[in-house]
Amino acid sequence: MFKYQKFLIRSTDHFDPASYPLLEEKISSALIELEAVPSLYRTEMLVSFLKGQSMEPAWVAGNPDLAELISSKELPLADIEALFESGKGNAAFISELEAYIKQQFTVVPVGS
Repeated sequence: MFKYQKFLIRSTDHFDPASYPLLEEKISSALIELEAVPSLYRTEMLVSFLKGQSMEPAWVAGNPDLAELISSKELPLADIEALFESGKGNAAFISELEAYIKQQFTVVPVGS
């Protein structure tokens, strides 16, 4: 069965945030919504869910509010999920996208 890909990612493409201008906006919106929940396992849970719709049980137990928010689909993450899905055949692209997402979702505490 053929599955339509939202983004055209070739096997030789590299991830460049400038090629996806709405990505930063989606991440900023998600970060605003995430301010109200604890940050424990935030990056791990988000990346794992975006890549494969799953989260480690220990992370869920450690931060159930975040797990519920992520899995509720209330965060504006659908386009990011689609980007991961579309890039599945390109390991370099996925690795670079994952590194970018981790960087964006890792919030440095104020005063550190």
